[in-house]
Amino acid sequence: MKFTLLLVFGYHYDQGKWGLQFRIKTHSGLTAITLEISSRRISRFGTFDKMKFLIVSLALVTVAVAQRHPEYQPVAILKQAQDISPEGSYNYAYETENGISASEQGSPQPVGPKGEPAVVAQGQYQYTAPDGTPIAVSYSADENGFHPQGAHLPVAPPVPEQIQRAVNYVLAHPQPEHADHQ
Repeated sequence: MKFTLLLVFGYHYDQGKWGLQFRIKTHSGLTAITLEISSRRISRFGTFDKMKFLIVSLALVTVAVAQRHPEYQPVAILKQAQDISPEGSYNYAYETENGISASEQGSPQPVGPKGEPAVVAQGQYQYTAPDGTPIAVSYSADENGFHPQGAHLPVAPPVPEQIQRAVNYVLAHPQPEHADHQ
């Protein structure tokens, strides 16, 4: 949620007193918090000095609480190409000035036991991670899912030998299907 912090200081001539308003407003226009502090009259007992101290304290708190938001500048697109055919095949590619690039090509292919059409695609993208690491991914996508490859991607540990033997046995000796279990 974004908000605006407003600090108003002034002298009420008609009332003969100093005033300070401290407001926090949301960007939707609602006032979330309003704090008003005022002196009755400036007197020789130090009310004005207390008011100055309070104003300076609140100003320092305001500066300390204020968050700095990074400034994002628009990034120029250096290259961009795309082609979409009526048959369903396509390709695109782009490159930006901050080192991001991507390309992909795909086309409908008959897949599955019935040969139904599904888009099969291959592509790649690359960018620099916030920590400065270059990231490059190449991938394919087909009826079996998305298959990325990249040096930064984790690799699964090998399947233990006993489990692999059990899986091989189950695949080699499937359970017979019974008509009453369909």
